[in-house]
Amino acid sequence: MSNHWTHLTPHLAIFHGPGNTGVLHDGSRAVLIDAGDGAVVPYLAELGVKTVAMALFTHHHRDTAGAAEILAGGGTGVVVPAGERQWFEEVTAFWNDPAYRWHLYNYRPSHLMLTAPVRVDRALADGDTLDWGPARITALATPGHTDGGMSYIVEVDGHRVSFSGDLLYDAGQCWELHSLQKGVVTDWDYHGFLGAREAWSASLRRVLTEQPDCLAPSHGRLMADPPTAVRLTEERLSAIYANYLAASTVRSYFPQSFPHPADALPIHPELLRVLETMPRHPDGRVFHGPWGGVLKPDTVRRVLIDAVLTPLKDKFPGQPGFRNFTHGRLHSFRHFFCSKCATDGVPEQVVMRWLGHTSSRMVQHYYHLHDEESQRQMNKLTSVGGPITAS
Repeated sequence: MSNHWTHLTPHLAIFHGPGNTGVLHDGSRAVLIDAGDGAVVPYLAELGVKTVAMALFTHHHRDTAGAAEILAGGGTGVVVPAGERQWFEEVTAFWNDPAYRWHLYNYRPSHLMLTAPVRVDRALADGDTLDWGPARITALATPGHTDGGMSYIVEVDGHRVSFSGDLLYDAGQCWELHSLQKGVVTDWDYHGFLGAREAWSASLRRVLTEQPDCLAPSHGRLMADPPTAVRLTEERLSAIYANYLAASTVRSYFPQSFPHPADALPIHPELLRVLETMPRHPDGRVFHGPWGGVLKPDTVRRVLIDAVLTPLKDKFPGQPGFRNFTHGRLHSFRHFFCSKCATDGVPEQVVMRWLGHTSSRMVQHYYHLHDEESQRQMNKLTSVGGPITAS
């Protein structure tokens, strides 16, 4: 047996060549996932494989699907994402269209296309499943690296492995950034740098909800801790994008579409320590909504009123004519935070940026209160040598 293999289960192996190819094998038959340039084919005999029944591809890029034509010609069934089908069967139209020759700022599609059309035997839609031998394969639409990209969750021998194409290379790393270029504001300029990052991030989090034991990229290293791999890569990509915005004039032209990264409120170290002790869900989040989805602001508001403020009404009834706990809302915490910042001497411009204010008028209200507090503290001081009197 050559050193090209990583055996994940008795029926699932990864071939490491110019890229990674998943090989689901059962006796003398096999299914390939992202066969790349076909380098895996001569080595299949080492697994006892004589026939490739199907070849699945996560996306249409030539470095991942270059062997599709040869495999199809040998009788292998070609299975592709439904959203990418045209770039397999009708790729000649791409090469013959002058619109795709220059100014491909969006990289959708890029020039990394197949050189000849390939017969497609089946196009999988989101949620489709394939039962083959001892395994079940579930297709997940995971756009990002390409618009129609797909991940395959392979369940076999009690394990779950995600083949997610080139969404990731390794923990904290992408295969390349060019494919995340996507126009956000217009299609005629460069303002689409990392424009597909939100779709990319959502796709990775969706993969995590499947709770895979391992992430197997088309290029890169196998990842045995998927949540950590995704979190680290998201953090680094966010830092890259923030750095880009800091140096780009795009924010001057489109300030509403490209907010300053400093608009995000940093986490206080004490709160961060608390959050780090809390368990994360498989998708990497700490908090979920009541049905397991993303926690929405309105859900937080209703929980605050029903589970916190209303029960405190009787315990702290307040004075007649004054507001009490039942009048509290999420915005009350914003007011308190602003007052606390003013009292603790946080610069006004910093608070403006944290709160997203473009004018200092609202913030100055809190700093006026701060001035009154400052005067009260001054009034408590006694002068050296006794009271001050006019001579």
